Amino acid sequence: MSYLVVLAIAGFALAWTRLNRVLTHDIFSPFNVLLFSWVVPLCMVGLNSSMYQRPWSWAVYLALLWTTACLAGISILAGTLVSHAWSSPHRTRLFVQDLQVFSRPTTKGVLLVAFAVAFGAMVYSEFVTNPHGVPLFSVIRGDGTTLGLAHRWGKDTRWMIVAPLLFVLSPMLLATSRLSRRGLQRWLFLCLAFAYPLAGLLKLSRSDLFIGVLNLIVFEYYFRQAARSGRGTGPWRVHRYILLAGVGFAAFSLTLMLRLGGERAFDLYADAVGFKPQGGNILVGTFVQLYGYAALPFENLARILMDYRGGTNLGISSLRPLLSITGNGRLADAIQEKAQIPEPISQAAGSSTFLGMIFVEMGWVGVGLVPLAYALLVNGAYVLFRRRPGTTSLFLYINWVYPWAWLFFNNAFSALTFYLNALFVIGLFVLLEVTGARRRWRVAAPSPHNGAGSLATSRGKVAE
Repeated sequence: MSYLVVLAIAGFALAWTRLNRVLTHDIFSPFNVLLFSWVVPLCMVGLNSSMYQRPWSWAVYLALLWTTACLAGISILAGTLVSHAWSSPHRTRLFVQDLQVFSRPTTKGVLLVAFAVAFGAMVYSEFVTNPHGVPLFSVIRGDGTTLGLAHRWGKDTRWMIVAPLLFVLSPMLLATSRLSRRGLQRWLFLCLAFAYPLAGLLKLSRSDLFIGVLNLIVFEYYFRQAARSGRGTGPWRVHRYILLAGVGFAAFSLTLMLRLGGERAFDLYADAVGFKPQGGNILVGTFVQLYGYAALPFENLARILMDYRGGTNLGISSLRPLLSITGNGRLADAIQEKAQIPEPISQAAGSSTFLGMIFVEMGWVGVGLVPLAYALLVNGAYVLFRRRPGTTSLFLYINWVYPWAWLFFNNAFSALTFYLNALFVIGLFVLLEVTGARRRWRVAAPSPHNGAGSLATSRGKVAE
């Protein structure tokens, strides 16, 4: 039966990607990302591979059906609104011209200052004050069994108001590298772009590693889409993204193995999540991680929907940014601690998708309204980018890709970080406009052999 479920999931995923190709012709459209962030993880629950899983009530199925319909329906609607956006030479030409802002000295200076502040805040809060220093080095020294939550150190400090700017700064630094003509500058900004995901690896923080690499890949994808207008660097083939995904998941698995103490990490994790099949090899260990991190949060969600009997707890999830912006983030933590939330199936699988805390916060009203709000937010940013492509709309959309890609795990939309980053993106490009750095330059034909010069400008200015 499990093999039939796997085949059904594979067939459904293939049909979904085909539909996305017709609608958007875009690998990173909200509709396509939703396949991996919600639909496939939900389908995986049907494998019933954990002994902790139990039958669900009809209310759980209705909640999941409504949520999936909201997320997918609005994404399909957005797809119909942008189906021909890439085919407009004028829009693409303006997008290519707008990217030239990253070749300007003023932009480079602003990004260097912002990176120094944000990266410095991260290093201080997460490494300098960390009792384990660099967690990866602690593991190498043989202190891995005492790490505990060292990978989470510093995440709840006020430094996190500044440090998460790296989420959007990293792809901006990559853009600067791609648009730099001088070889030394190109390599400098490329190294800075990868500094944040590298720091995530040093800290054994899979979320930092994931978001850092994801945002870089999303930018590179759209950069290559823009470059196609000049017959330059073509789009990456699907097999290259599959290779990157494989490398990324290998790093993801490696961090778990190092944190849990080496070779027995997979077996320990399988025991912790009650995985039924026996036998430990790399393939089984990989699948156990996928199942524990992607599928079992739905089991935790079902327990909350069926067993939670408390009242509303406004401010612990979707409304949390309103408390955080006023400096009352601790109040949200206190409210959540008092809420009698059902225990997760395991400490190794303690998440409940983005919907779990929303239900605890606002009950069925939240389940009914919040998925609609998030779908409109992300797809609205996507439609804006596709219909009016430019640096501002691109990085606004990149900012929301990670919370959308993390729906199966927790509610990243509840973090003030992403709203502050959206304001930073808007403020940055307004500043560059005011200072005169953001001018449109005539685009020369891209060269397929020169990545940095593939969107090079000529000396002539284009009238606004």
